Amino acid sequence: MEKLYFSPTKNTPEIILSLEENIFSISGNSRPEDVRLLYYPVIDWLKNLVNKMLNGNHYNFSSENPFNLKIDLSYFNSSSAKFLFDIFSELKRVSSSGIPVIVE
Repeated sequence: MEKLYFSPTKNTPEIILSLEENIFSISGNSRPEDVRLLYYPVIDWLKNLVNKMLNGNHYNFSSENPFNLKIDLSYFNSSSAKFLFDIFSELKRVSSSGIPVIVE
């Protein structure tokens, strides 16, 4: 899967989703003017990954190497909170299937 990267701004977090580098992180401030524009690609990327994982491609995730999402947000608004919930819901689908998931 292709890496998804958003550079941080004053109002948006840095987002890195990279299977190749095994980096999954969201950090900074999340108060974008258009929350959908920022988070829809993230949700789509995760749904695509989750569907592949649920169809048997575990990408070498195991108890020794769990899927680890790091979230370090100094601030997030209520609109961002809804999309964070959607991200967690996708990860719950993976976790429920037995693939280890950690959210820091």
